[in-house]
Formats: sequence, C-alpha cells, structure tokens
Amino acid sequence: AYLVEAERLSHTGSWVYDIQNGVPIYWSAERSRISQFDPQNGPPTLEQYRALHSPEEWSKLMNAFARAIRDKTDFQTDATEVLADGTTKFLRIVGHPILNAAGEVTELIGSTMDLTERKQASDALRKSQANLAHMSRLTMIGELTASIAHEVNQPLAAVVTNANACLLWLDRASPNLDEAREAVRRIIRDGNRGSNVIARIRDLVRKRQYSCAPMDINDIVREIISLTQADLQGVTLQLELTENLPRVPADRVQLQQVLLNLVINAIDAMKSVTRHPRTLRIQTRACEGHAVLVSIKDSGVGLNPNQMEQLFDTFYTTKPEGLGMGLSISRSIIEGHGGRLWAEPNNGPGATFQFTVPTADQSTA
Repeated sequence: AYLVEAERLSHTGSWVYDIQNGVPIYWSAERSRISQFDPQNGPPTLEQYRALHSPEEWSKLMNAFARAIRDKTDFQTDATEVLADGTTKFLRIVGHPILNAAGEVTELIGSTMDLTERKQASDALRKSQANLAHMSRLTMIGELTASIAHEVNQPLAAVVTNANACLLWLDRASPNLDEAREAVRRIIRDGNRGSNVIARIRDLVRKRQYSCAPMDINDIVREIISLTQADLQGVTLQLELTENLPRVPADRVQLQQVLLNLVINAIDAMKSVTRHPRTLRIQTRACEGHAVLVSIKDSGVGLNPNQMEQLFDTFYTTKPEGLGMGLSISRSIIEGHGGRLWAEPNNGPGATFQFTVPTADQSTA
C-alpha cells in the first residue's frame, strides 16, 4: 500500500518486460494510469503499447532495450506517448536487465516517470522568460530612441565630412579623382555603419536574437580605430593587441557600438587636456575564466570617485551635450553577451574602461 501511494504521488510506475516472449508481463497500477489503461486489465498487449508511439519513438525505445540486453547494463531514455484522447505524455524510462543462472538476460525491470507536468511548467517558464525578455527589449527601445542621435551621429557626421571633402577634390582646377573616389568609399562605409545600427534596433523590436558568430576581437578594435582616425588628431594611440586570442561569440555591430562609444568618450575626456600628453591606450588579452578582456585607457580629466556608482545609470552624463545613454547601453550589450563592463580611475591622469566577453569555449560550455 505504501509503494502504491508513493508511485501515485511521484507519477512513477513500475513494469517488467519478458525478453523471451517480447511482452510486458507486469505493469503497476500507476504505470497503467499514466498511459490511460485500466489497471484491472493487467498490462497492455505489445500492440496496444506500441500504438502509443510514433515509429521514430518506438524505434528509439526498442534500441534502448536492445542495448541493455546486449550489454547487460542499465539504461535510461526519454519517450513521448500519444494517448487515445490525444494527450501527449513526456516520459523518462529507466530499466535494469535481470539475468538467470546462466548469465542470460531474461527480463527487463524498470520504472516510467511521467514528466508531462514538469515539461509543461518548464515550457511555460521558458515562454514567460521569452516574453519578459521581449518586454525588457521593448523597455530598452524606449531608452534607445533617446540614444539614436548619439549612436548614429558619428557615421552621419563622417558622411557629411567626407562628402564635403569629395566636393573639394572635384572643384579643383584639376580634379583629384583618386581622392574623390576614396572619399566616396568612406561615405559608403559610414552609411552602411549607420544602417547597421538602425537594423539592430529593429531586430530588438522583432524579438530577434543577436547575430552572434565567433570573431577575433582584435579585428573589431582595428575597425573602430579606422573609423575614428579623424577624431584622433593630437592623441597618441598605443595599441597593445595580444595576437592569437580565442575567438568570442558576439554580434559584430553591437561590439563595434560599445568600442566606438568607449573610444569616443576617451577622446572627449582628453579634449581639454593641455598640461600633459593626450594618450589613448587600447589593450586586448586573455583573462581567467575563459574570457577576452579589452581595456581603453585615456589620460583625460579622470573620474570623480563620488560618481562611480552613477556612471552607468541611464540618463546620467558628465558631458554638457551628453544624453547619458552610451555607457548604459554599452553595459547592457556586454552583459547580454555574458560579459562585464566597468571603469576604474588611473593612478595618474585619466580613467580606464574595461570589459570582458566569454570565449567560444566558455559559451559552448
């Protein structure tokens, strides 16, 4: 009686399978109830039991039985049954071979656990999490609308600058077509960059995931340096990029946005510096925990220790023209990639912003 009650409470039924005759010879009452058979009628026939399974499910179950018999070892497999009323049951089946005195397998004894409620609860949780994530993304969209000008301003300003340069090269008495063509190429590049930023915002609204692919973080750093050459006037750039770093699974445009924001912030922080050299040092290296670390160190005005906790808050800014969105969004992007973004004051002038991104090995694990 205790065993029957325990099986009912745990939705677990026991059974015995006769190898020689290929039929179930014992089903507990709970095992019969799980598959909607009448316990008073004893175990179902093999044909009745088989009718609950699709051909693929039946083949998987029989293969698990066959391996247990051949190897004389315990087995575990998941199965799906479709009952007479159309209900789908998700089951976990574990079994053990019974050997006779000659060492031959005569029976399989085991139990079947009904995981349907757990599976439905898990599916409902995943759906709720997906909806919550979507609502979070929509909330972020509200913040992103305020930051569109911030994010797109750089490529738009570059487009205007290069367009004016192109006109100057063409307006000369002897037009310099090579320089004009190069200016047009830069216009196309920056136009595409602005388009990619808008595309990522649209993807957030459409419930699309980041388009992650393994990539070399150094390549992204070099791309951002190329994009910010015009802003680096008067700034000494020091690149310390560790070669052959593990690849990181990331959305290229998202990481470009983070790096671009941090580099532009560092350059802006040095605009008013006149008493010491303006230096921007960008480092990459592998760090503990299967991650790659990127460091952006400037020699600018530095950080106020009293403002450190607010630095990444939405709408908090130290710039007169700032929107207070760049660092908040950058941290969201890095955390969305499984990493961390933080800032530290330098021992000397300036500040250092660093972030980590897990490597492909850690992401897979």
